[in-house]
Amino acid sequence: MSILLLLQVKQDTEDYRVMYREGPEGTPFHTLLVEGYVDGPSDVCLCISWGAEFYKKWWPQTTIPTFKIAASECVQKVREGEQICLVRMKLSWPLSTREALVHFFVFEYIQDGLIVVLLNSISDVDTVDRSTHGYSKDGIPPPQDVVRIDVVGGFAIQKVTDNRSYFR
Repeated sequence: MSILLLLQVKQDTEDYRVMYREGPEGTPFHTLLVEGYVDGPSDVCLCISWGAEFYKKWWPQTTIPTFKIAASECVQKVREGEQICLVRMKLSWPLSTREALVHFFVFEYIQDGLIVVLLNSISDVDTVDRSTHGYSKDGIPPPQDVVRIDVVGGFAIQKVTDNRSYFR
């Protein structure tokens, strides 16, 4: 059965579709899928999504219910196409501020104009070691008055035309 059949469509426009599903009962997991088209070359789309310091400019910021990017920064550039970012979100009461320490890894399938970015949060910084993870915990700040959340996912961007891209 396709994952699309299990997700509820929350918004569907000519340019994009947003789908959502709660995770298995008793777990804190949720699934979110956004797919659609953006006016812009795929390399520009990658640069915008890759630049953590710009999240506050393009990520939707809502007042009711509160969802705002409070801070976002790249804390470590591991190597070309790989980085660790810290993203802090302000949420509506009674939820406290959340942050995710996310490891991003990008690869390109140039023949089809496809760019894939995999992301996975770093849950336990104390276990991070260059010999096992390929990066160190140097420069990764400890959580301060926030709840660190886990995120697993990624996105794909594919060239449709020189000035239009598909994302999922």
